[in-house]
This record gives sequence, C-alpha cells and structure tokens, in this order.
Amino acid sequence: MEVVCAHGENFINTPKARKKKDITAEVAVQEVQYLVTEKRLQQRLVEEADYKFTTELSAKTYNEKSLDNFVPRSESTFLEYAELISHKLVLFEVG
Repeated sequence: MEVVCAHGENFINTPKARKKKDITAEVAVQEVQYLVTEKRLQQRLVEEADYKFTTELSAKTYNEKSLDNFVPRSESTFLEYAELISHKLVLFEVG
C-alpha cells in the first residue's frame, strides 16, 4: 500500500522520510554496537577475574605444603606429612 502526500509524491520516498529512516537505522546499528561492546567488556572482566582466581589458587597449592602436593621421601618429611594429616583431622574432631 502506497501512501501519497498532497504533492502526489510517494510519502515513503520523500527526502525527509528517507533521512528519518537512515537516522533510525543508524541509531539501531549504534545500539547493537554498544551492546556488543558491553558484552565484550563484561567477558573480559570475567576472564580477568577467573585468571586472577586461578593464579591465586595455584600459587597457594605450589607454595604451601598440603596433603595434595606433599610427598614424604625421608623420615623427617614423613613426620611433616603426619603433622599435616593431624592438622587436617583436628577439623573433624567432635568436642
């Protein structure tokens, strides 16, 4: 269905209508670009937080002695291992 203005021109194809249509399309593109940029920023922040958490977690694992990473090889290190076990079991004492 064509809409004709008073001058007999097609209303949709007037310069004013085309300009408004172009501006609307440009705003829509800018909104999409903004949303994509925001999503990328959020993803980057999540990845940085994950990386920080992972490095902190692995730093604790490798720098501290724990039952997970400690392998006794001598009598003295076996005593250290026994001490680590006893500290872990204290958490489960009923008292």
